[in-house]
Amino acid sequence: MEISIKTTWLAALYRIEKQARGTSAEDRLALDHAKSAPKILVFKTWLDHARTQVSAKSPTGDTLKYIAK
Repeated sequence: MEISIKTTWLAALYRIEKQARGTSAEDRLALDHAKSAPKILVFKTWLDHARTQVSAKSPTGDTLKYIAK
């Protein structure tokens, strides 16, 4: 996942959150499950793969470890 793709992905999550504003807790939860969860799963898959590609002791590895928490 390149920087532009990650930025687009993050913007998509913010659009979903904006769409959920002002709705009930149940509606927000349903929207999160329907729209946000699949996007987060894709990111987690990318993150897990990226962590296998760099040394855990490198600055990048340390950053990826922090993000994974």
